[in-house]
Amino acid sequence: VHRHLRLSFECCSLAVNIMDRFLASTPVAADCFQLLGVTALLLACKQVEVFSPRISQLLSLCCDVFSREQLCNLECLILLRLNFRLAAPTIAFFLDFYTNHSLAGRHMGGDGVSNVSHRLAGDEVEEAKRQKRGNRLALRVCELTLADYAFNKYTPSLTARCALALANQLLRTSQGLEEPANQLLRINPEGPEEEPMDQSLTGDQ
Repeated sequence: VHRHLRLSFECCSLAVNIMDRFLASTPVAADCFQLLGVTALLLACKQVEVFSPRISQLLSLCCDVFSREQLCNLECLILLRLNFRLAAPTIAFFLDFYTNHSLAGRHMGGDGVSNVSHRLAGDEVEEAKRQKRGNRLALRVCELTLADYAFNKYTPSLTARCALALANQLLRTSQGLEEPANQLLRINPEGPEEEPMDQSLTGDQ
């Protein structure tokens, strides 16, 4: 749906996060899951996108089974249940963070000094292409995890790190050398912290 509406992966991740947190505190009938999905997507769009889709456009995705009033009422209920705290450290946030961390590791030597000047221009171009392919594949892996409830028990940061490592292994970008993304599975670089998943869903600190 987010691709059809040309929304960002960040918006999709936040929508899933909003749904998870709401479902952790409020039971929802099975026949209302579609309404919950488009409502969470609308809230996520208002949070991260420049323009949000029209309500009529979202309702059409549900075959117009629900009314505008129902969507607006559920939107208010979600805001109340979440105490208007929509922002959250999503998998998209950590994927972007670790991607930048991996990219920085490629261009810095062991002494912390940039080694870009010691590389050939052709090598830089090829490495940039491999990095771009790896990032795209990691993003697709993360999209698949959002659709599988089995991954809900893992923190977004761990899922993002594993997706990057898996993407690099599949594309064989390391050429026999250890990839920065693979190092992320063993080290914990200084960066944003997150709460365990069960606490983030319930809103406990």
